[in-house]
Amino acid sequence: MAQQAPQNFQAQADQAAAAGDWQAAAQLYARSVAQRASELALINSVQEGLSCKLDMQGIYNMVGDKLRDTFNAQVVMISQYDPETRRVFHHYAIERGQHLQIPGWHPVDTSRAEVVRTCKPFLISGEEILRVLNIGAMHLVPGTELPKTWLGVPIVVDNVARGIGSGSAAVGNCL
Repeated sequence: MAQQAPQNFQAQADQAAAAGDWQAAAQLYARSVAQRASELALINSVQEGLSCKLDMQGIYNMVGDKLRDTFNAQVVMISQYDPETRRVFHHYAIERGQHLQIPGWHPVDTSRAEVVRTCKPFLISGEEILRVLNIGAMHLVPGTELPKTWLGVPIVVDNVARGIGSGSAAVGNCL
């Protein structure tokens, strides 16, 4: 999945070159290389942290902090999913730089349920967020802001979703 964006830039650059638009092709090739370098830097920094032999919570914190620093997100969460009880445990949660303590296992909401059911990313925004909140199918953590967009990505082990990485944005569709 990490290679999709550079391949898109690469394909666009190839199309521009085929059309004889060398300036656009050069810019798109440069964007492709920069995107790939950024992805590799993120992977390397996470790998460095893992090599420090952190405890499990330390790994959640390190990965969550990297996601927070990489994306323009209001909230970043890393949640473990138990398919037998259909509950989630939020190992990492941060909103606008403040770590949130959300103890215990909680029933999975409809957005996270969609992520674990399909094992695919799921994006919800605008009116749909309001609709699921109003029917009680999604809940805000007390004291947090209403997001404009929410993106959940499955954490898959042996072809089964065992967790959800999620982020939300308070402004527009930033994710």
